[in-house]
Amino acid sequence: MKTLKCEMCGSGDLVKQDGLFVCQYCGTKYSVEEAKKMMIEGTVEVQGTVKVDDTSKINNYLALAENAWDGNDVSKAVEYTDKALEIDINNYKAWILRAKTVGWGSSLANKKITQSIAAAQKAVELAPEQEKTKVADDLVLALSLQVRGLYQLAVNMSTASWTLAWKHMNEVMMDWLKVLRLPNASKEAIRAQIKICEQMYNTSKNSSKTEERTLAATVASMNRKEPYHITFKKELLPDELTEEEKKPPKGGCYVATCVYGSYDCPQV
Repeated sequence: MKTLKCEMCGSGDLVKQDGLFVCQYCGTKYSVEEAKKMMIEGTVEVQGTVKVDDTSKINNYLALAENAWDGNDVSKAVEYTDKALEIDINNYKAWILRAKTVGWGSSLANKKITQSIAAAQKAVELAPEQEKTKVADDLVLALSLQVRGLYQLAVNMSTASWTLAWKHMNEVMMDWLKVLRLPNASKEAIRAQIKICEQMYNTSKNSSKTEERTLAATVASMNRKEPYHITFKKELLPDELTEEEKKPPKGGCYVATCVYGSYDCPQV
């Protein structure tokens, strides 16, 4: 008789529980019929077209990915998600999970957030029509958290190199804009993230510390000398701009303005 082995992990330790065969190593469950098919020996001749239903295998991989993600094992979560996509490249739930996980393996030298954005776009494209907005809004929130994590990494390196920090901050903020451009994202989801961006800017700008005021300038100095939340609104929510926000950016050095506290300061 053929040995019964788990198709997911290869373990032979399967125990029948509540009418199902359960792998004691990875937790994959098989129905009695699935177990019978796994036990068939010899050669089976099949004629005609056979459609293989891998739904349960895909769901098992996604469950393993979710478990790994919950356990903060990003690499394993991505690995299992990719296994699901190898079986069904059009599984939108797998693309959702990939978008949420792969970007957390980013560093400033290797910004995997771009992979998350590409996966998010694919997820929305493949999602059922009635779910597209919900999927998009969920991913806008998830990917914005990834972006803000990268932004903080760039802020932390500013003490070593302001020039390099500004470069990374600008790239990260442009990635944030790409996230907010996700198809089918609602105005509510976009508006919420722009508000967070504005709060980040104001917190630094109003700080009593010169260094933190200078940090506030990084969200403007490489971006037409205006805060990024205004840039985002101009592109995505132009009808919600205030009269002040509609004004063109002032000249002068925005970094110096933040450092000295006023555009009219002689040093500026």
